[in-house]
Amino acid sequence: MQVSCCHLTRCQSRAASPVSHRTQQVPRSQLCRAARREIDGGQQQPQLMQQLAAVAATTAVSIAAMANPLPAMAELVQTVPVSQVTQMAKPLPKQKISKGKVWTAFIGGAASLFLVTVAAENNKSWFPAIGRANDAMAKARNKPPQDE
Repeated sequence: MQVSCCHLTRCQSRAASPVSHRTQQVPRSQLCRAARREIDGGQQQPQLMQQLAAVAATTAVSIAAMANPLPAMAELVQTVPVSQVTQMAKPLPKQKISKGKVWTAFIGGAASLFLVTVAAENNKSWFPAIGRANDAMAKARNKPPQDE
């Protein structure tokens, strides 16, 4: 392989003639990353084109599959007469859950959520601004009224 001198990691022929210095046969292991990339760049181009062609082919097949509704699948659908359906139909079972229990659980959950929220807001380490405001209001209530 012919590689320019700027890509050599160890250039031993600095004193040699400029022509032999510029192009040397060098093992791949002694090349820097830039030289390897320059050499491999020619090999990566066809791989990229193959990948793009594969993506394009996959996209074309997907579009064709979505556009065709597969008419052969229509033969697999079975139709049943209405009389047979009405004979097999059964009424839905009676609901066993009372609405009173549902409303009790709903209202109880809402009340407990409210109480937990109030208790959490009074925690000064979680909500310091609310705690300071509550302390200021308590001091203002305990303070005797001022006469003007």
